[in-house]
Amino acid sequence: MTTIPPAFRSFVSENEPLSRHTTLAVGGPARWFARVDGREDLRALVRHCGTEGIALIYLGAGSNVLVSDRGFTGCVVRLGGAFCEIDHEVLDARAIVRAGAAVKLGKLLRYGFDHGLCGLQSCAGIPGTVGGAVMMNAGSKLGEMKDSFLDCELLHRDGLVEVRDREAMRFAYRTSSIGADELVLSARFNTTRGPVDALRDEVERFLEFRKATQPLQFHNCGSVFSNPPGDAAGRLIEACGLKGARVGGAEIAEQHANWILNRGAATATDVLALIQLARNSVRERFGVVLHTELRLLGDWTADEIDSIRETTNDTSYSRGGGAS
Repeated sequence: MTTIPPAFRSFVSENEPLSRHTTLAVGGPARWFARVDGREDLRALVRHCGTEGIALIYLGAGSNVLVSDRGFTGCVVRLGGAFCEIDHEVLDARAIVRAGAAVKLGKLLRYGFDHGLCGLQSCAGIPGTVGGAVMMNAGSKLGEMKDSFLDCELLHRDGLVEVRDREAMRFAYRTSSIGADELVLSARFNTTRGPVDALRDEVERFLEFRKATQPLQFHNCGSVFSNPPGDAAGRLIEACGLKGARVGGAEIAEQHANWILNRGAATATDVLALIQLARNSVRERFGVVLHTELRLLGDWTADEIDSIRETTNDTSYSRGGGAS
């Protein structure tokens, strides 16, 4: 689409800076940016982009992505409205909670506590949305999304909706079977009914610990690398003497070496350079290959993509598709 069709003008804009929509606050403009509140508008837009051969990126809270400084010449879709709703169905001693893809994980956790429901503690401290968190099986020391997951609705590029259950999701550490051209519309979670005070206290202690050990006062994308088996990415990076290393406005955090911060005027290229530095240093010193948790989105060059691609099957880059 060289111009915005009349049917989409109420929710699609042009040349929107993506730095406004990522927690790292970096990234160039999207050629088109769609804020979609309802399913019919979403399906119509997805079908139109498919017909016109326009690449799509689905962006949640922007908490686990690195968008190119060149931006994205396709269409970025961000969900709102009906996709921010939560409800639940009581089934004796348990309840099934349904959350739209755009629901922030903190909101979902609070909903559970407010309604006397236990089992959603894996949402604690994660800044993303339900859609992205389910796609990457986000988690922490309190658990992973798969722990309470029942099923989810997925929208395909042809406009068809699929319900995918837990077994078909093939959850593993920070991954699932959801493909780049599939979008989570909603997800359902199993919870138990009962007193929540003890669980709430556990979550609050965990959040206080994270606040004390993570540099939350700066723009960041959370953990950059997955922890290798039996070790911690942050420990390995720190052992290489990289705490405080800077490229331009980006810095490997002094407080936690597995975090990269935007100290004010960082670019995506600055952040990518620090990712490369950390990976190369750890590989050279320890023989360990660190795998990135974040995804490159937008118009990156082939050399930039290859610089953090760990294997031929790596999915750390997406010219179009889903993101947290």
